[in-house]
Amino acid sequence: MRRVLYPMTKSSGQEKNSSPIVIEVEPVAPEIVEKEELMPFVISHEEEIINHIKEKAVKETMNHLAPLLEKLEEAVQQQQAVQEAQAASAPGGLIPGSQEDRLKNLQEIFRKKELKVAERLSQLQARFAGVRR
Repeated sequence: MRRVLYPMTKSSGQEKNSSPIVIEVEPVAPEIVEKEELMPFVISHEEEIINHIKEKAVKETMNHLAPLLEKLEEAVQQQQAVQEAQAASAPGGLIPGSQEDRLKNLQEIFRKKELKVAERLSQLQARFAGVRR
């Protein structure tokens, strides 16, 4: 590549008597890393690169999830407070527990109601028997 430089002249009226200077310059291309040069580096440091990417991904994910996790914790605490308040004010001392406990409580309540129904039925039968006589 050729570059032409013109010498500077004074503006005091002197004419350009000097000839231009021609300089041969080689173009400078930016360094391009060839794929063949990059691959050995990538292969030899593959685990490090993967670990670095994983760490960055986890860190960014946690940064985005932190506010959501805080809200979730607050909601869980509020829910626990509501359940404790309901347990304290539950009628008949029923405390919500596991599914098995609830099933046992329901079966017990059902048996009590069956006994009451059977008792009333026997009273009605006794009345009918007294009326028929």
